[in-house]
Amino acid sequence: MNTKYLLIRLTLLVFAGCGLAYANPDTTTSLKRFESEEVAIEQAEKAQSIIYKINSLAHQLYLEKLKATDIFIEDNPVFGGRTDYVHEILGELEDTRERGGSSDSMDKGAIVQRIGDYLIMLRHGHLYSIHVEKKLEKADSLRLKLGEVGQGTLFNKLFISNNTLIIVGKNNTKKQSEYVFVEFSDNGSFKRKKTYFVEEKVRCSTIRVSYIQCYSSASSQRVIDNKLIIINKNNPYLPVESGNESSVFNLQVTKVDENGAIISRSLLFDRNEIYSSIVDGKYLSIHFLAECSIDQEEFRCSGKTILGGNLDESYITQDAAYFWVSGHRWSPDLSKIKEEDIRYLASSQYGHAAITRSVLYQMPLGDQPVSAIKLTGSPLGGEAFKGTNTHLYFVALYNPNRLRVDFYNNSPGESRFISIPRKLFEPEKIIELPTEHYSRLSYDHHGNKIAIFHDNYVFFSSYIGRTQSSLKVTSIENPTEIRSTVINANFIQLYPLGQGIAVFAYNNQTETNFILTVKLGSDWGKHDELIFPKYIGESERRTIIKAGNYLTNKNGSILTVARTAREDESYSIEGITFEKDDITNMSYIWISPDLNLNLMANVEGKEEIKWNLSPCDGSCLSWDFLSRAIFWENRIFSLLKFEVIEGVRKGNEIEELQRIDIRYD
Repeated sequence: MNTKYLLIRLTLLVFAGCGLAYANPDTTTSLKRFESEEVAIEQAEKAQSIIYKINSLAHQLYLEKLKATDIFIEDNPVFGGRTDYVHEILGELEDTRERGGSSDSMDKGAIVQRIGDYLIMLRHGHLYSIHVEKKLEKADSLRLKLGEVGQGTLFNKLFISNNTLIIVGKNNTKKQSEYVFVEFSDNGSFKRKKTYFVEEKVRCSTIRVSYIQCYSSASSQRVIDNKLIIINKNNPYLPVESGNESSVFNLQVTKVDENGAIISRSLLFDRNEIYSSIVDGKYLSIHFLAECSIDQEEFRCSGKTILGGNLDESYITQDAAYFWVSGHRWSPDLSKIKEEDIRYLASSQYGHAAITRSVLYQMPLGDQPVSAIKLTGSPLGGEAFKGTNTHLYFVALYNPNRLRVDFYNNSPGESRFISIPRKLFEPEKIIELPTEHYSRLSYDHHGNKIAIFHDNYVFFSSYIGRTQSSLKVTSIENPTEIRSTVINANFIQLYPLGQGIAVFAYNNQTETNFILTVKLGSDWGKHDELIFPKYIGESERRTIIKAGNYLTNKNGSILTVARTAREDESYSIEGITFEKDDITNMSYIWISPDLNLNLMANVEGKEEIKWNLSPCDGSCLSWDFLSRAIFWENRIFSLLKFEVIEGVRKGNEIEELQRIDIRYD
């Protein structure tokens, strides 16, 4: 077997891995191990269209030596991963019963919410209502999982619209989403109204068969003004059959009774408006926005569909959704690629930072048509987006001069601030955000939040060497005036907090996790520091902090989840909830990995207050038992396993007032 064939065979196998890692960057460490070379070659063709083109160079030379095997997309982990690509403008209210019922409110589906004097909790396939105003008391519980039809459903979202609860889960066995509608009474009781299963599959063509079924990799839901909004993301990296675009979203809805028996079947969409974004003459992916009435007896929606490139990010406001869609991740002229360049392209899973062609879609809720503008760059996720009544603001990555940005070799990259008026929907300002010399690109490599908008400011960061990062701030009104400070950390996450930000940081050299609070004003750059307990990073392992917003009250609390990098220790879970938006008097709840200890601290005074809870057995290692802790006026509620524990802070102590066992019947 000659050297040239070995090189191209190796290139194909590398591309299979890179394609999987790119298509789902959050599951890079869990690539499927292929059992045969033939399957790997076939998978490389299907990973994305650009990989198929490069692979074709090898196929033309050695087609007689290759034997392809057809596989089905639903068996491919490339389409798993993140379940929520949506970022939104939130108007949080103290009583979540109002969410979805007013024009300035939005329900993002937190699993612990408040209705009047009740805590509503979604827990291990059960719904609970707890009366907390006078004495903790379980008012009612409801088992969500049905019979055989409902097995395998993981419920992870709870929406409230007036007195209607919408519980959403994903049934991985059926590859369907399950929607349970529940009526909530003033006395805290539940009544199941209806249950639906919604398909999430589309019809995609492949190279070797007429069509296969591929399931969407992510769908997100929100409740706005008594409407359930569904955003569905599908990235098969395969062309849709030309001429048959109108039938790709004949999604079926199955209504079932309380025992799981089928009552009826129907189609999800009453109407489906299709908008096309053609990249290199092929439809790469399909995404849709559906508006569904909560009050209707049957689950019917109107939809708008995009046939286009990869969906990088989705954003939603009170009146529109925004889809940032990109074309090919690499943009060289393939006819001029040399064989040695194929290895170069395949060697970097970060090549997608070199995007040069993108489209931003504005999809208004209601009957208004879709608008689209062309942009360059790749948007950052998290809070790297801000929407106001008049403008949209983004922070995006941009690197026009290189095929890739090498994260490990300190290749400089550029970030851009983009301002877009909502009515005109054309870029108003595109301003370069500077990075340091030889700095690592500000890229969301570990799920870090490295660019956020807060009030009228945008905070962003970049890496300097191995143990330092640069933290910068500029106003959205005058983004050319930038202030900077240096933090001794090799990756950081940013969270809005009062007149400044909270920074979660990790120093790889000292293996130390810590929180910084940085305030705006004349003393910008001066920060208070709080070191995490020693059990984080005390061994050789590195704890990676992954986080997500968890807003529970009008002050806005934050929950962060940290898990160790080693898969066998991924059960280590920590949570932090901020009480107030006053940085100098910030309090938080810390939940240790064994869920056995809560701590509160005041950053300014460096004080620690311990609150010992009951010991936790091995069942706490399950993700579904992740504890939540919230502030409610002057009280603290910790949801530990199947117990709700109420405490109150008195000086340097926390007094436990009462607790209740909410274990399901």
